[in-house]
Amino acid sequence: MCTLSWFSTSTGYELFFNRDEQRSRTDALSPQLFQENNVNYIMPIDPVGGGSWISLNNHGISVCLLNYYQGKLPPNNALSRGLLIKELASCDDIHSIQKMIANIEPSRFASFTLLIFHPNHSVEHKKIQGFLWDGKAFRSISPRSPMLSSSVDADNVIEHRLSIYKELTISGVNRKTLNQFHQHHHPKLGHRSPCMHRQDAQTVSFTHIIVDNKKNTLRYLPGSPCQTRKYLAYDVPFRTYDNTHSYT
Repeated sequence: MCTLSWFSTSTGYELFFNRDEQRSRTDALSPQLFQENNVNYIMPIDPVGGGSWISLNNHGISVCLLNYYQGKLPPNNALSRGLLIKELASCDDIHSIQKMIANIEPSRFASFTLLIFHPNHSVEHKKIQGFLWDGKAFRSISPRSPMLSSSVDADNVIEHRLSIYKELTISGVNRKTLNQFHQHHHPKLGHRSPCMHRQDAQTVSFTHIIVDNKKNTLRYLPGSPCQTRKYLAYDVPFRTYDNTHSYT
């Protein structure tokens, strides 16, 4: 249950991610720093599965994962999908990403959508690459913002969130309008809203990644983005600081 949106710039990209989870699930750990294969990367940690749903490294590469609830039911011994983020976070270029993806055994996991963002693109490689595992086949896709998933009432949830997205971005897709989209909460349709609230589940965090020529930044907001909350920001090379102002 997640909502992902983004836009590209001449020097990189910005992406926005709402993570929705069961209220009974253990809270995620705030973003942590790692180093592997001479690559620094940062990601929040899901203590249940040991992986994550989003990461950013010092080469400006981000990896995002959404559950795909319409896929075939997973095997009983399925691994946590978040481990895929952990495996891909240390890739330093698109070639290493493609090599690692080629070696993924998707049948070990429940269905998922995987997106790779990198700051540079060419005729051969797009800035955003997507992959879908539906429990039967693993294939590349052409992702379009926003990407949406829901385990409950999926068709109506997706229709409602798309309508909100179109309404808020009619004047343009930018940082302001996408922040408004991810903060949007309808008091009577909370279960369908981008900032989702149900009796059993809710939006539990918001992540905003900014990649450009000057620096790469990950901003992490624990809790529901429809409320004014304190967030953490991390610059690459990874300097962390607190910000207690309203998120805009």
